[in-house]
Amino acid sequence: MIQSTVTINFKKVDTLTYKVLIIDDGVGFINTKSKSKKIKSSNVLQQRLTYLNTLEEWEILYFTEELHPKNDEKGNISTFIIKSK
Repeated sequence: MIQSTVTINFKKVDTLTYKVLIIDDGVGFINTKSKSKKIKSSNVLQQRLTYLNTLEEWEILYFTEELHPKNDEKGNISTFIIKSK
């Protein structure tokens, strides 16, 4: 088993906005999806973000990308942009 590392970075963009990067150099979402038929964590995350955005106290944007698109072990970068209203 290959050991992976998860790094979390917080950056203050401006007085109302923060950016959070979660960098995981493991197998990545694509490889995880091919090994398992049910990926519930992504669905739960999306539901929670939708709920938090309805509170209208902040706007939270979320997107993902592969860390190493050309490698077999692609890894993942999850980005959250959190802006206070």
